[in-house]
Amino acid sequence: MKFNTIVQFLTESKKKILVVGDIFLDEYLYGKATKISPEKPVPVFQYNSSKFYLGGAGNVVYMLANLQVNVGILGLVGIDKNANEIKKILNKNKYIQNHLIFNKNYKTIKKTRIISDSNHIVRLDYEDLIIKNSLSSNVLKKFKKLISNYDCVIFSDYKKGTLENIKELIQISKRKNIFTLVDPKQVNLEVYKDANIIKPNFTEYKNFLIFKKYKDSESVFLKISKKLCKSNFLVTMGKDGLMYNKKSKVLKLNTEKQHIYDVTGAGDLATSILAICAIKKISIDESALLINTLCSSLITKTRDYKINMIEVYKILNHNISKFNSMENSIDLLKILKKLGKKIVFTNGCFDIFHTGHMNFLETAKTYGDFLIVAVNSDYSTSINKGKNRPIHKFKDRLRILEMIGFIDFLVEFNEKTPIKLIKKIKPAVLCKGDDYKLNEIVGANFVKSYGGKIKRIKFKNNKSTTKIYQKIMS
Repeated sequence: MKFNTIVQFLTESKKKILVVGDIFLDEYLYGKATKISPEKPVPVFQYNSSKFYLGGAGNVVYMLANLQVNVGILGLVGIDKNANEIKKILNKNKYIQNHLIFNKNYKTIKKTRIISDSNHIVRLDYEDLIIKNSLSSNVLKKFKKLISNYDCVIFSDYKKGTLENIKELIQISKRKNIFTLVDPKQVNLEVYKDANIIKPNFTEYKNFLIFKKYKDSESVFLKISKKLCKSNFLVTMGKDGLMYNKKSKVLKLNTEKQHIYDVTGAGDLATSILAICAIKKISIDESALLINTLCSSLITKTRDYKINMIEVYKILNHNISKFNSMENSIDLLKILKKLGKKIVFTNGCFDIFHTGHMNFLETAKTYGDFLIVAVNSDYSTSINKGKNRPIHKFKDRLRILEMIGFIDFLVEFNEKTPIKLIKKIKPAVLCKGDDYKLNEIVGANFVKSYGGKIKRIKFKNNKSTTKIYQKIMS
């Protein structure tokens, strides 16, 4: 999988994606259904808190923005409280360009979900079922003005009327040689003809087969692919994975067997990743594998889960522990710095691990977002502490540190000091015990040269591995 290519795109690319479609406001009401009402046999919901999210086409925008992609949103909203909430969310994110069309004759769609102890009780939909043609024509006019500023267009259709002119929108994109990707809701998928990729879910695909009176077969799948799409036809199937066409073959990928918490947003994530891969000209095979891997993880999470590049890194490298070489983790450092995360660095032998170490590391973590701990190898420890050290071999010391949840990354160094690592990582904060004077801290001058901070941390209860060792040996 070309993960390096994905990282390069997300950390360096200036490419822009335009999302056009039906945008909603998703409201989540959290609390508990504690009893049955004496009035009617229905649950009584004890409200606790609420949260707003971008829904519909807005969820695709939200995911792309979380992945640091420059993304524009074009859709219809009313002049009402729900539209104001959508505007607030959009304006908070520097990666989103707001092209919403505000119209007094339109009612912003809102979907309210009532959640009790992570279980959905009911969903309330607030929407007008009919959109006037004049409103969808406003979308067409604005699209013509915006399209040349973007490298790819995602049409996110929820059949609410924003994309009534979808055929013309696709043809305009085609004439300008701009890549188009459709997440459809229309039963007749032929209205999306000539889009580069059409990505229905399995239910939508089955409905189209019924509509056309086709029998489900690989030959039919290929026939549909050839007739509708310039590039690929890809069907997401939730917990069952996905299938897509490649030349004259139908290929399928299954998800890993796991507990499914919520499939909400998996299709939107697939759409987002497909668009990124298309711009970077990543093959459909690798795109499908990437989508399947990420969506398999997403469906095990709650709605509050935020996909971002750190999460992508962790998912795609799920077999890698906290401990790794810096050479294999350059991508992670790029991601962290792109996201503006503050990296904290410290080092030590951690030969006889004690509460002083724990307090020190806990304090170090409070100075930033991501704690990297460099651990002396057995050779490095013997150079610094003497031929009788370490008492515990590296793998045993590492095992203890790996169990500490707030440590984000562990790396071994074989030299007398970690100066090479410090110069490679360029941490925002360098931590050392207060038993070191400032001029004794390796890398302090280097870190200070680019504006980094040095933090000297006091060991509580005067704990020391050397003192413990001397006491044992006496």
